[in-house]
Amino acid sequence: MLKHDDPRERLPWAELLIEAALVVLSVLLALGLNSWRQHRTDQALADQAVRNLAREIRQNRAEVEKALPYHKTLLDTLGSAHPPLGIAARPAYVQNNAWQVAQSTGAVPYMDFPLVAAASAIQETQRQYQSTVQTINE
Repeated sequence: MLKHDDPRERLPWAELLIEAALVVLSVLLALGLNSWRQHRTDQALADQAVRNLAREIRQNRAEVEKALPYHKTLLDTLGSAHPPLGIAARPAYVQNNAWQVAQSTGAVPYMDFPLVAAASAIQETQRQYQSTVQTINE
């Protein structure tokens, strides 16, 4: 067996361990920063989707509130008319895009579950309303 007792051939183990630890720490820090940045990006996307849903709901509510007095008057007229009158329906224009946008942009997985459930239920109600309006107009 050969012996290597020459001090010039000894490896500086302490220095190598410190450098290795610094490299590992640097990589972990970079991964952590990247994860944090991605989380912020995902959260910003979810926040934008929530704002879009809220805006659409406010707009739809305003449209329904505008159409409601007409429909109440129409019901009163229908209830008191003999013989029945021919009437034209003027439904509220309800938008139904925000939920689809949230889904297609990938924002939904980053939203809170109760909000996703509520938005999905609202979207279904809006879809049913649009279907009913289409049926009436046909």
